[in-house]
Amino acid sequence: RLERPLDFLGLSYQTRLRVRSAPGSRLLDSWLEEPPDGAPTSALGWEIHPEGLLHELVALEERFDLPPIYLTGSGIATDDELDLRGDVHDTKRIDYLAAHLEACAAARERGVDLRGYFVGSLLDGFEWNEGYDKRFGLVHVDFETQDRTPKDSFHWYAEVVRRRALP
Repeated sequence: RLERPLDFLGLSYQTRLRVRSAPGSRLLDSWLEEPPDGAPTSALGWEIHPEGLLHELVALEERFDLPPIYLTGSGIATDDELDLRGDVHDTKRIDYLAAHLEACAAARERGVDLRGYFVGSLLDGFEWNEGYDKRFGLVHVDFETQDRTPKDSFHWYAEVVRRRALP
């Protein structure tokens, strides 16, 4: 039990998980289902499902008396590489961010007191399960030289923040 009211609720969302009970198993045995055939996925095989974010935000709003909500981390792992000109064209990340920001806007239209969306990572870095193999950041990091290159998603998101609207 909390003794003081919360100032805000911070949520992290990357994907939905679909869980099914194992056939003939005890009550608590279950397994995670693979994404449906044809579903878009990240470089980690996680389903890209912005509808899950909308569903969760609306369900929380309907079930609980919550303080303002902030999405404190949301992002996608991709296999980003520098092209011959030294640029990173991460259109899959841009599509992911646009779809999840649209889900946030839809949640606000349905009465969710959502006050902020924070991209999961500014810089590529260490991911607990994958090490340095998968990249989540808006800025590409060369792990040998530590050179940093803003990706297309960095410039796109900067414009979203500047305009306070999707392009």
